[in-house]
Amino acid sequence: MRYAAIVACAVAALASTGCGPSTGSTNGKLKNAVGAGTSQWALLDLADRSISYRRSLGDLETNPDYRDRVMVFRRVGADGARFLVGAFEVTQAQWQRIDGSQPWTAVPDAVVSNAAHDGGKPAYNLDYETLVTGLAAFRLSTGGRLTVPTLRQWHTAAGVSTGYVWGPEADRATIREQALVRESAITELNKGSRLVDGVDTGGPDAVGQRAGNANGIFDLHGNVWEWLAPGDRVIGGSWYDTVSLARAEVEAGAGEGLSSNVDHALIGARLVLIP
Repeated sequence: MRYAAIVACAVAALASTGCGPSTGSTNGKLKNAVGAGTSQWALLDLADRSISYRRSLGDLETNPDYRDRVMVFRRVGADGARFLVGAFEVTQAQWQRIDGSQPWTAVPDAVVSNAAHDGGKPAYNLDYETLVTGLAAFRLSTGGRLTVPTLRQWHTAAGVSTGYVWGPEADRATIREQALVRESAITELNKGSRLVDGVDTGGPDAVGQRAGNANGIFDLHGNVWEWLAPGDRVIGGSWYDTVSLARAEVEAGAGEGLSSNVDHALIGARLVLIP
């Protein structure tokens, strides 16, 4: 009977129903601890800096909080090497909550239109040193931290190490659906406003406007280049570049004049959450 009572108590605790004199896990910590190892999604509340977990996330593409107060992370990778990567690039609203700065406002309007200043659009003009300094100072209430993905992690999140997440096709219809790059950013309808003396100054689009990959991760190709740790390379292409530069095997680095303390109008970030 004693063994049966212990088992019943353990089951009750997991269900947060309590056992004996205890009222169980009233603050959700036990539920969160269980979910941390099994759930496919993690939500970081940037206001109170707490993490919660979900097995599924039906409102990923429609909930505006996920571009502002909450950062969404998807668990990817093989067993034993799984990690949580951002479903979206870091938005301007999110970066202001993390660091308080607005580096995109330093870019002249002649280079990127001020119309690109919008909370739901990706943060850009980020240099790596500012990025990692801001992340290090942003302490989570759970003791976790935010960091920048490595090339291996980025490829794992994308599901490919060469080509495109959607497959080999690079026809214009597929590009329009999947990525914001030069071929899809400029259309007959908007070229009068985006092009200034033949140069595109329109800037990035709001995150998550194109189709996600099989992991539910968005904007892996185009929109803004994304920093990789340890800060000597970026990957993914941007709104300004052709789709060929957004291929998964294409990286820009020192050869293109980049270093960890260089900010650039085409560069933003995607983060990894370490709980």
